[in-house]
Amino acid sequence: MNKFNRSYIFLLFVFSLCFSLINKAQDYNDYNSDESFSENSTEEYNSQQIIENINIEEIADCLANKGVILYGSPNCGRTQSQISVFEGYFPIEFVNCKNKANRFECSEQGVGPFPHWVFPDGNAIGGEILYPEELAEIAGCYGKISESLQ
Repeated sequence: MNKFNRSYIFLLFVFSLCFSLINKAQDYNDYNSDESFSENSTEEYNSQQIIENINIEEIADCLANKGVILYGSPNCGRTQSQISVFEGYFPIEFVNCKNKANRFECSEQGVGPFPHWVFPDGNAIGGEILYPEELAEIAGCYGKISESLQ
């Protein structure tokens, strides 16, 4: 085999390796995003339009006090939308799974599609944007919150 053929074969190998890595990265991004979801659709998640009597800060405080954790990525549109339903007040623990320091924790928790909520009782919900009142019900916050609605 001459030198030209070896170089050609080597280049083909490198290109195919790069192509497969790009495909794996694309598959990962597809798993953690929803193409039908646009960043402009955050308005439809405005919880004030749904239930005007609920105090979002009270729900967020209750979720934080109960130890509810949100796993996600600040670059993920769905994670950003999930945080935005709290209207700028977010005392809940957030773990950035794209940060190398947190990857073990995210893997250990079985974090799937973002956003991914983990509750103290071990229940987890991933890939869905949930309203604060839904999270409050799952976490058992409604005993305290329902008093403020009356």
